[in-house]
Amino acid sequence: MLIAYEWLNEYFHEDLPPPHEVADTLTMHAYEVEEIYKKGEYTLLDIDVLPNRAADSLSHRGVAREVSTLLKLDMEDTYPKPDVDTEITSGEYINLSIQSDNVRRATKRLVTDVSVEESNEEIRKKLQALGHQPINNVVDATNYIMLATGQPVHAFDYDKLAGDAPKDIVIREAKAGETITTLDGKEHTLQEGMLVIADEKKPLDIAGIKGGMNSHIDEDTERIMLSVCSFDPTKIRTASQALNLRTDAGKRFENDISPELPKMAMNYLSALVQEHAGANIGADILDAYSQKANEYVTGVSVRRVNDLLGTDISTEEATRILERCWCAVTEVAPNEAVANAAADYVGAEYELGASVRFDAPEVFDCSSLVAYIFAHHGGLSIPRMTVDQYVYGAPVDVDAKQPGDVVFANTGEGDIHYESKEYMPGTEVPEGVDHCGIYLGDGQVIHTNTDAKVVIDQLDESSQFT
Repeated sequence: MLIAYEWLNEYFHEDLPPPHEVADTLTMHAYEVEEIYKKGEYTLLDIDVLPNRAADSLSHRGVAREVSTLLKLDMEDTYPKPDVDTEITSGEYINLSIQSDNVRRATKRLVTDVSVEESNEEIRKKLQALGHQPINNVVDATNYIMLATGQPVHAFDYDKLAGDAPKDIVIREAKAGETITTLDGKEHTLQEGMLVIADEKKPLDIAGIKGGMNSHIDEDTERIMLSVCSFDPTKIRTASQALNLRTDAGKRFENDISPELPKMAMNYLSALVQEHAGANIGADILDAYSQKANEYVTGVSVRRVNDLLGTDISTEEATRILERCWCAVTEVAPNEAVANAAADYVGAEYELGASVRFDAPEVFDCSSLVAYIFAHHGGLSIPRMTVDQYVYGAPVDVDAKQPGDVVFANTGEGDIHYESKEYMPGTEVPEGVDHCGIYLGDGQVIHTNTDAKVVIDQLDESSQFT
């Protein structure tokens, strides 16, 4: 991946060290810089970003965050928002729907009174240095945002979309044999299940990979539908391979970029189109999810970090490092924090198989309750399933149990597990387990009971533990 040193420098309040020093730092601590060379006004760093870092590093912002952390430099990580026109409401012009669970998130916004022309010199030079051919100020803005943030974005000519306002825009799976001519002029026959963004009559875009000619931006474009989405990475990868269509957008999506990026990227794109194309920006952003994930909290012990790295980092230094990575850090004593917070979840509903990411904290089963509380309050990511939690933990004598310990049971009913499923598959559990809870002290346990609720019971009186 090519990174322009001068563009990277724009993220910082003070000048970066010379390019070769930045390259040496990145190579020693993050990813290998394979080459440094000049192209026009720009010094380019050719960086080999491996798959384990591609989700957060395929952009100038991502590399800037890494440089900020490694060199302990303050970085500007805020982005412009447009001045919106309160008389333009995107929802009056666009009816957005998601019809596939492989679409994590979709955002759309209407932009009017666009003046399509050549981009300014700075944007053209940046794009050319990084291997992108400038097209016009709107299309160039979409490429600029992707290179800046790592989030692919797209712009559709609103007046080329089928139907009357509000026009139906659906993100769905393709029907076998559907065709689309992409922006490079090539026709592609789609396989069933490939993701497309479509109007009521036709696919407009091979989702996450390449836009279609039937809605492209040209000199006659006056109204635009801006589009920023998040897709399942496997779905994008398999479609890209099947169509033999490799793109910069597809590369980023197939490396699992965060579904938290679209809102920021939409506002940044809107501001850029407003600044360079004189556009009026719709007041609202249509924002849809197939299923919205809850915020996830996790943690790590400094002792474990030092064991893995062979270092002697203090808790204070570990906190500073994480904060330089834009993490909100709280130091906790896991068992105490778990025991103190657990009662907050009394009364939550029970559903077998409830998801930690999508259903909690409103709905739990016994093991998702334990996993959620340990992650959110104890800073520990533990396995999701009861039998895997049992194998993961260290045994404690029943008379030595402490608040925050997990207690397990074989109720003799239902689906008893006798071996680990996901954590250490095949590891035997001869006694079998199917239920768990968190010990709170004073003989009390919090768990999900047979009345389909999260409750606190006396451990020695609960039918599920005795």
